[in-house]
Amino acid sequence: MSNLPWDLVFQANEPDRSAQDRPTLRIFWARAARPSWWLIGLTTIILVAGCTIGPFKYGDWVVTLNRLAFVVVFLGGAISLSNRGYLRSALAFESVAVTLAVAFTIPGLSTMAASLDMPYQDAALLAADRTLGFDWRAIVEWTRDRPDLSVTLSYVYKSLLWQPLILFPLLARYNPERLRRVLGTSTVALLITIAVFTFVPAQTGYVYLGYTHADFPDMRTNTAWGVAHILNAIRAGERQLSLNGLVTFPSYHAVGAMLLAYGWLAIPALRWIFVPVNILMLFSCVPIGSHYVVDVFGGMALALVCYPAVSRYFATTDAGTTSWPSRHLTATANTPLPAERSLPQVV
Repeated sequence: MSNLPWDLVFQANEPDRSAQDRPTLRIFWARAARPSWWLIGLTTIILVAGCTIGPFKYGDWVVTLNRLAFVVVFLGGAISLSNRGYLRSALAFESVAVTLAVAFTIPGLSTMAASLDMPYQDAALLAADRTLGFDWRAIVEWTRDRPDLSVTLSYVYKSLLWQPLILFPLLARYNPERLRRVLGTSTVALLITIAVFTFVPAQTGYVYLGYTHADFPDMRTNTAWGVAHILNAIRAGERQLSLNGLVTFPSYHAVGAMLLAYGWLAIPALRWIFVPVNILMLFSCVPIGSHYVVDVFGGMALALVCYPAVSRYFATTDAGTTSWPSRHLTATANTPLPAERSLPQVV
């Protein structure tokens, strides 16, 4: 058995590997998103149980089938491309399938968590901000007094919805090693944020301090008041699963901003645009995402803990994977797994 550099497995994206080599290649391809699929599968079981033997509702059949169709199309494309030997393209398709599947399943757990009616923790989170030396009210009002900044940050905040659909396919082509780590980390971190949210729910600072949306006319999202409306409805007995973000602490937007910025660093032609965008996303979490400052620090810390853990998982399990055909790789059983390295610039 040998420790195999993932980027060497994906050295080429051509269907001309010998028939005896292709099964080994597909083993590596299949493992790239395996942690995410495991967690999606576990979440699906919980959601199905909650909707069949529990009081929860996922949505009407038309909506459900449409969501499933999107995932099946991209996953089917990934399988087809893999069987033909186009592994980078297959991974690009699969990364989109995983992104959609995560979005259609895991956030639903937050409704189940909110139904436990744990006490709101806004006072404690606001106190934590003050302990850290931040004045939450001053931050949001400073942003409000700069209309152009408020509008810009609103669009930056919402970019978490579409950035992965561009970045992940690019990473599949230029740095699949980084992709599998970012993809796995994002899924693990999302589940952890929901687990923590169970015990630290919050209405958001805007609602807690009595602001209305009319007080912030240039904000292009209704995140603050929308979250509080959904949470209060759940506490009143609503059991429709919401796929909207309900988590305050720790901020998943902060997790996403960290991972996306790191991912874009591997794409030289675009990193000068998107790394600053994701730095701005971190700042937007407070005035636009209605997070407390401590939420953002919590999300950043979670990303910094989960990424090495997921990387260690892959490094450990790589060591037990079927060895690469010797004529394609000169590494021996003692060859260590190399660090990620820079890949060609996108042109």
